[in-house]
Amino acid sequence: PLYAGGEFVGMIGLANAPGGFTEALLEELEPLTRICSIILQSFRIDRMRAEAIERLERRSAELRASNQELEAFAYVASHDLQEPLRKIMAFGERLQRQSKDQLDARGVDGLQRILSAASRMSALVEDLLVLSRVGTAAAAAQPVDLNDIIRGVLEDLDERVAESGATVRVDDLPTVLAEPTHMRQLFQNLLSNALKFTRPGVPPVVAVQ
Repeated sequence: PLYAGGEFVGMIGLANAPGGFTEALLEELEPLTRICSIILQSFRIDRMRAEAIERLERRSAELRASNQELEAFAYVASHDLQEPLRKIMAFGERLQRQSKDQLDARGVDGLQRILSAASRMSALVEDLLVLSRVGTAAAAAQPVDLNDIIRGVLEDLDERVAESGATVRVDDLPTVLAEPTHMRQLFQNLLSNALKFTRPGVPPVVAVQ
């Protein structure tokens, strides 16, 4: 048997030795067995390395194909979503111009909320499209005012805040280097969970510090 690093790597067979296999002959063959073990181990390592490279290349090809499909889907989704959003904003702005004097304060506020939500949704769709085009590369960080992020998230969640009777307290937050869409998703998830997972009958108090 041949061993390398304590691991069995193969066997070598000998036959027809004149006078049989004496201890002296076996000692003389010992260096040969070590060389064979090293050669076999080297072949084995090369084969494992080649298999690993093949798996990596295959996985990379799959990721490239997946990224291309994601980018194509994001482009189509962005186009399909932006069109109705543009119509909502256009009709809302027209209604705001033509019927502003006929609406009471509550109607004006509701219309402004619709326009603001449509505008934020349009910006979010554009951000997602940009992220899809980035692919596997990291998105470039930029200064992000977390106060603006929180303000936008709370505007989106104002109905849920009102329904739950929640009190949301927000301290003055810093400006950080980050990707805006990621920060928005982070705070959206945190605040949504804070409003969702509460004790029955107890209005939640949410503090962002």
